[in-house]
Amino acid sequence: MALQQLTDDQIRTWTRAQKDEWWFRNVFRGDMPQLTVRSAITGFLLGGVLAATALYIAAKTGITIGVGLTSVILAFAMYRLMAQVGIAKDFTILENNCTQSIATASGYMVTPMMSGLAAYMMVTGTIVPWWQLMIFNVVISSIGVLVAFPMKRRFNGKASNTPSTEHTVIHTTMCQPGMIVPVTSM
Repeated sequence: MALQQLTDDQIRTWTRAQKDEWWFRNVFRGDMPQLTVRSAITGFLLGGVLAATALYIAAKTGITIGVGLTSVILAFAMYRLMAQVGIAKDFTILENNCTQSIATASGYMVTPMMSGLAAYMMVTGTIVPWWQLMIFNVVISSIGVLVAFPMKRRFNGKASNTPSTEHTVIHTTMCQPGMIVPVTSM
């Protein structure tokens, strides 16, 4: 399936306003649901499960894992299965993107516990109480969720019109046959 993109000449010569106009005409899906209650709840639930998984793996191996691709595939598969059974409506590609943003923000909130906070506790010889860690993680993950949506357009390849590998994989996984949705819409 061909991905609709600007040409190299258009990228070099067009102004920011022309690129934005092209994006609104060819990519923007204003009529498609994006941030819905079910995408938010699914994102938070998947984020919680993936955060626990990431924390366990990091504690056992010292390696942190990415949760973005895992969350988008799990959410897509869950809602596709529920749609086939007749329990729920199928996810739109933008709902799945919101689910991924929320799950990723939630899933990565354990990273400070495995790196910065662990180093802080080792250097100072103090153990941070659990309730302070909980407050810290809630604040950091809330900021992550609130910042994820405004920053999505800037860092999803639109600025340079060069899709990242992860967006290409997600686009290939998410798009229905015959449905052309450019990677930059994610």
